[in-house]
Amino acid sequence: MRCLIRNITRKRSGITHEDKPFSGDHITIGRAAANQIFLSDLRVALNHARVSQTPDGKFQIQALALSGIRINGATTGVGIINAGDVISIGSCRIEVVKPPLEGFDLCLEVEQPKTGAEDTATLQSRSRIGLENTGLRKRMWSWVLAVTLFTVFLVAPMAGFLVEDLREPLRATGMLSDQMWDTGRLANVHQFIGQDCNACHKKAFVRVEDEACVECHREVPVHADPVHYPVEELTATRCGSCHKEHNAPSSLSRLNDPLCVDCHSSIRDFAPNTELLPVGDFEEHPQFQATLFKDNSAASSGDAQSDSNTIRVSLDDKANLVERSGVRFDHKVHLAAGGINAPAGKRVLDCGSCHQLEPGGTGLAPVNMETMCQDCHRLEFDPNDPARQMPHADIATVTHTLREYYAARALEGGYLDKKQWQSEARAAPDKARTRTDPEPPETVRKRRRPAQELTESERKQALEWAQEKFAFVAEEMFEFRACTTCHIVSRENIQPPSWTLAPVKIADRWLPKGLFPHIKHRTTPCATCHAATASEKSEDVLLPGIESCMECHGGPDVHNQLASQCVDCHKFHILDTHFMGNPKNMGQDMDKSQAMGGGQ
Repeated sequence: MRCLIRNITRKRSGITHEDKPFSGDHITIGRAAANQIFLSDLRVALNHARVSQTPDGKFQIQALALSGIRINGATTGVGIINAGDVISIGSCRIEVVKPPLEGFDLCLEVEQPKTGAEDTATLQSRSRIGLENTGLRKRMWSWVLAVTLFTVFLVAPMAGFLVEDLREPLRATGMLSDQMWDTGRLANVHQFIGQDCNACHKKAFVRVEDEACVECHREVPVHADPVHYPVEELTATRCGSCHKEHNAPSSLSRLNDPLCVDCHSSIRDFAPNTELLPVGDFEEHPQFQATLFKDNSAASSGDAQSDSNTIRVSLDDKANLVERSGVRFDHKVHLAAGGINAPAGKRVLDCGSCHQLEPGGTGLAPVNMETMCQDCHRLEFDPNDPARQMPHADIATVTHTLREYYAARALEGGYLDKKQWQSEARAAPDKARTRTDPEPPETVRKRRRPAQELTESERKQALEWAQEKFAFVAEEMFEFRACTTCHIVSRENIQPPSWTLAPVKIADRWLPKGLFPHIKHRTTPCATCHAATASEKSEDVLLPGIESCMECHGGPDVHNQLASQCVDCHKFHILDTHFMGNPKNMGQDMDKSQAMGGGQ
């Protein structure tokens, strides 16, 4: 594009001009000295506009500043210019004219006002606009504004709050609804309420009452036992005193330590019979107390850790710190550095081989025999059929399986005469075998054609052997080889043979009233806190003491440790059997198995 830039200067003697030819893709206009068209007016941006040629041969001007440009008096951001158009930028005037010389595509005549051409009085007269120019009085506008504010921010929202028929229409407007009174964003857990202020604010100009909270939180556990601890700070304090709404993203619950230590630093002053120890800050935190089952007869397998069959024992009380789980397990053997002997060869185990995080990452998933143990502790019971294993189940199921198996083998025939394994007693060396492996009769060893029937005497002989074989194998598995390796098995009768198994009661959590998110500590090796590699008995409680936590954690004001608060490890809602909806009676028939799942 070739353009002739002609700068016009008006003098008393006439008009003079200075031509400046330009050849390039575009012409820049602005107050910066590098522009092809330099405009000195302070109202012009450094780079204000650009003139370029379109693909179809037309000329286009585009504003580069937010104030835009004026073409023939109309403000725009971009436009096509033709001969005769006048472009105004600030006080400068650029006219598009037909090129006076051959060889040029465009000619722009630039005219700038002289310095001081517009005096201050003229500029002020054009820029000042007062209320008197409108013909209106200030008092009238003041009343209009006052009435508008009174209506929008008080009358209309109050009408929507009090008159149910007007509530939704006014809220739909946004401007005239009680949302104008909103003091802040709702917490995430209350976002489902949306714009329904009446869900919590039942009475106009009255703070949210506790009854409004209980309508939704009827099944939330109460803060403390209202019967044994009728403390005014717990029973008479408003919910809103600690749960501050309209403060998101801040927490809805009060989290600072004084919430806890105001009572717990002198807890025995108002609860002299409590088993809780006083604590004023993290540095004075008492030693942990593990929740353990009382004895093997206290509960059957699968019962929850409830107060009726458990006892709390301090980790410093080594004499009574015994876990009565009903199983035998040697951590030291399983975590040996050189590995353990397995059917497939040497196998090196670590804590993660059996202890895996539950989906939430707080606790550990239960150990599963079939997926974690049975690869090594196989339950095969007959050398003639090594692929067959008895189920890992209760004694009645196991004995039924063994009886069926040997009865079927005896009746179908073809049983190989291979002697049963004879294992040395492991967990019960004082026991003696009462049975020997019976020799299979010819009826059992002989192969028979399909559907070939036995005589009555052959059937009786086969089933007698099956019963003797079952009794021998069951004794071997229960008392000397498989079951007794991990379980405590007692013999009830010799004839007919029967056994009992000590209830398996592995604690879901040793500290059910505390929170410990394992997932947040996954970068720390397990052995840092749990001395499992030296434990030879399943009775060992492998919990770290409070001193272990204090190596990394400190109070909320520490600077050289991880600052921690009471609520990081303790939930405020602690009573599993009383609820907000009926604190004295509700929940007393609650399933015990659900009490352990409250995350306390």
